[in-house]
Amino acid sequence: MSGGSVMARSTFSFSVRISAGSKLVGSSMGNHAQFARALNWIRIGKAKAPVSRVFPFEELPDALRFLESGDQTGNVVLAHDS
Repeated sequence: MSGGSVMARSTFSFSVRISAGSKLVGSSMGNHAQFARALNWIRIGKAKAPVSRVFPFEELPDALRFLESGDQTGNVVLAHDS
């Protein structure tokens, strides 16, 4: 790996999955105040999920290979036509 290194300290971590039409009712980590703060950051656009790559749904096998390679540094997204 080239370049410098970055160290970051996080006071909380959340694992949240939301699909269209769903209602978010909780998180897996952090207290209520931290969860409320994280939701506000999402609402105002301050927190964004990192995306390594977007694959068309038809390229699902390629997306799985990419995940298995471990080369991603963020989420891998499958896009589909609605």
